[in-house]
Amino acid sequence: MARGVWSRAIGGGLAFSLVVTLVAVPASADVVQDADDPPAGAVECMPEVETIDEAVQVAVACGEDILAADESTEWSTSYATASGDLQVDYTATAVRQDSDGDGQWAPVDVTVSDAPTTEAVDGVPAGMLEVSGGVEPIWLNPGGAGGADLPLAIMGDSDERVAMYSQSLPITGPVTVEDERVSYDLGGGVTMVVTVNAEGSMVTPVVRVGDEAALAHLHEELLVGEGGAPAALSLSFPLEVSAGLQVAQTAVGFAVRDSAGEVAFESGPVLMWDSAGALDWDDVGTADGAPSTARKTVSTDESGGGDPSGAAAEGDRLAAPATGDGVHPMDVAVNGDVVVVSPDPQVLADPALEFPLHLDPSIGSGTPGRWATVRSRWPSNTYWKPSDAQAVGFCDVSRAPECGGDSKDRLFWHYRLP
Repeated sequence: MARGVWSRAIGGGLAFSLVVTLVAVPASADVVQDADDPPAGAVECMPEVETIDEAVQVAVACGEDILAADESTEWSTSYATASGDLQVDYTATAVRQDSDGDGQWAPVDVTVSDAPTTEAVDGVPAGMLEVSGGVEPIWLNPGGAGGADLPLAIMGDSDERVAMYSQSLPITGPVTVEDERVSYDLGGGVTMVVTVNAEGSMVTPVVRVGDEAALAHLHEELLVGEGGAPAALSLSFPLEVSAGLQVAQTAVGFAVRDSAGEVAFESGPVLMWDSAGALDWDDVGTADGAPSTARKTVSTDESGGGDPSGAAAEGDRLAAPATGDGVHPMDVAVNGDVVVVSPDPQVLADPALEFPLHLDPSIGSGTPGRWATVRSRWPSNTYWKPSDAQAVGFCDVSRAPECGGDSKDRLFWHYRLP
């Protein structure tokens, strides 16, 4: 029987596109139809205007699609077509942003400043590292002595904002800022790594545990309180939210909702994952050297291994698991405004556990597009909102070595439309 070849459905940074065409909008009677020879006072042909009414007039007059800036969002683009229809393109990842609030759209270009702010602005305390060029206003802790009393991360405008603190782990040691990531060295092979996603809508703090000795250091030294080491490993992340917002537990993690019950911020699945996939990592974020994202792919056989492409090669395990990693949900408890995440003790004690180990309580804004990937070769793993180029169907390793092994890939999508 012939087998279908892996069919790429998504590529690059634009993960998915959904086009909705609405009913025709009547154009004004005095719209000029002949754009090649318009009389005085005719509509000026331009690719973008402010309102949808203007867009309809220009589109019909000029015979081309015209973007309506006021109707577009970070994830949707609204056009008036030459026939007077309104067309809306929806994407899973943001295609524009206005995080500085100046009313002007700009390209998405997430950058973490390595210089702490010098004064408090709009309720954000001085000393934080500002993240620019993304969908949400975001600030990260600067580490060192200056970050001792500051949040781990702050996200959102002043009227709808959440601040996450690292209560269990002090992040006052050496810090490294690299691209969209800040790494806090906790010593003993343990690192807190905070990554901002490519569209600037999610912050992922990951506790990276280098080996068994590092796990013991985390449990028996870093987490020691007044009563000594806790019986079970758990991490506490207090949340401070704007007035009118409430923290609630969900089936897979936690969410911050407004008075109407709408999600303002959410965690997504709270996961732990090991390094059983097909990547050979260097000393990332350990005390042995500065954090880096250096990596190399290794060969795999039919019995296992992971995908050395996509999220595994273009991304890294400090933001999400690679294909083939052992992925497990963590227990989540919400006590008031404190989120407590606890890894499964049986997984920690499993001799098959492949270090480094990663513990992940992410938080992000409620975006309209959500997706997950399931791969038949690794049926116990689900990849939530992976940022790599996605695919559906049969992935034939003989024709696409980046598959890491023959597998059937399936995508699951959820879209919230207005």
